[in-house]
Amino acid sequence: MAIKIPKYTNTAKYYARGRTIKKNREMQIEIGKVINACIDPCTSEYYRFGYESLGMLLFGFSQWINKTISAEKVNRVFFLARDGYLLEKVYKELYPDGSSFASNYLYISRKSIHFSLLWSFENIEDYLSLNGNKRWYLEMICARLNIEYERGKKYWEYLGLDANASYKTEEIRNNTKINQFYEYFKGELVEKSKEQFEFIKKYFNQMGFSGKIMVVDSGSMFCTTQRCLNLFCKLAGVDAEIIGRYLWMGAQNPMMNVDSYIFKGKSILGGESMLIEFPLTAHEGSTARYMLENGKVLPVLDDYEYSEENMAEIVYDIQKGVMDFASTVRQWGMVNEISPELAISSINNISKNPKYFETKLFGNIIFRSDEQNTYLAKPQKLLCYVTKLGDFKRDFLKTRWQIGFLKRLFILPFPYYSLLKLVWRLYKRIRHK
Repeated sequence: MAIKIPKYTNTAKYYARGRTIKKNREMQIEIGKVINACIDPCTSEYYRFGYESLGMLLFGFSQWINKTISAEKVNRVFFLARDGYLLEKVYKELYPDGSSFASNYLYISRKSIHFSLLWSFENIEDYLSLNGNKRWYLEMICARLNIEYERGKKYWEYLGLDANASYKTEEIRNNTKINQFYEYFKGELVEKSKEQFEFIKKYFNQMGFSGKIMVVDSGSMFCTTQRCLNLFCKLAGVDAEIIGRYLWMGAQNPMMNVDSYIFKGKSILGGESMLIEFPLTAHEGSTARYMLENGKVLPVLDDYEYSEENMAEIVYDIQKGVMDFASTVRQWGMVNEISPELAISSINNISKNPKYFETKLFGNIIFRSDEQNTYLAKPQKLLCYVTKLGDFKRDFLKTRWQIGFLKRLFILPFPYYSLLKLVWRLYKRIRHK
């Protein structure tokens, strides 16, 4: 089938940010021609980002997933809610004929699967360690313990703990007040945890969660969900061999069968994964827990946190751009397998070396995790931090896209990514002394 491509005009904006990949140079040019021929320059900036950058990444990811499914000979694939929403849509758009395996959308979250295991741990530090040695704020601890925040805050402050303080997982074991906080609620939490454990066990049986399984998700710093799934299957007697395939991953885990499409063996600094993750989500709340209705287990979802914000419109625009790109590529049939380096090229440069307008475009986006609402990169005015360095430290540690945060704060052109790498090396050196 012959398709007329209009005369070349350089209308691509975000795709052009990618550096040249020598081994994929010809394909890079061809994809650029497709984008230039099809992109409508009058569409929103978010749509263009989806069409020109994220669309190509998810196209390459889908190719990789399809190839891995065949190589691993899995019999079932589960795209995990909520970030698996767009991943599954793109995959099914590109491979509409299906395969010999069954593909499902599994309602699960770090919070829901994690809490179902609480009863099996003696202390809170070991329980939280399933999520790695991360930094915990009170609202995050309450979310993972399924404690209503205001109720938890009241007792937290009664014990003399600061509601704005944060603690690394490794610091919690020897903190007698935090352990006292946990013991106060432990009895009721264990009972709720056991109930959710039984519901999830039944839910997995409904979904056919057994045998050689591949779980597909956006990514993780510590592979928390898969670690919880492995422990859950062991405790519940579920016969499942779980293979995890992720868009990105903070670190490889030799104890599990995991792999990622991008960032392999590389530290993720400055929040570059956030520009990829936030647009993937489904337009519904996260899985909070499970309930039994007419003998069937159903997921209970939190309220959709972006329903009253322009975030819903932003996510919709980006996702539409992604799906339009996937549809164009499938219909034209022009692109063979692309490398991860090419697929991530433009987003890599945008995230590590953003233009000022991009720090505002994406920086105002809200990201929600464990009851924490944080902007990707929205610092206060520089003068506010001059006299309040503590506020700078707090905001910088909380921000999801630290490179964008620094560029937006100081505006001046500077190798912020290189600076963060240097700081990270110094931090690790000091910590291991």
